[in-house]
Amino acid sequence: MSKEYKKPNFLFRAVMIFIVAALIIINLVLTYSTNNMKKEMEGLSEELTRERLESEALRKRLETEMDEEAIREEAKILGYVNPDDIVFEADVPNSK
Repeated sequence: MSKEYKKPNFLFRAVMIFIVAALIIINLVLTYSTNNMKKEMEGLSEELTRERLESEALRKRLETEMDEEAIREEAKILGYVNPDDIVFEADVPNSK
């Protein structure tokens, strides 16, 4: 008794080709998504670093003791005035 080798039929080949093609496409899509997420993560990491540096600068500024003159200057920057100050507001039209 000799065993005969059967060639895989057409349907089996078609299914195998479909499965291999699907796996390749899925691999490409996942690689593309992974690369996009890595780029987004790098951008967010840079933003987080900037925010941390700004937070640290604000924390240092908050912890430093300010003398009376520094407080006045900061208030002036923010638009505050002393109650004794005389404020003149000029209503000058734009000449464009």
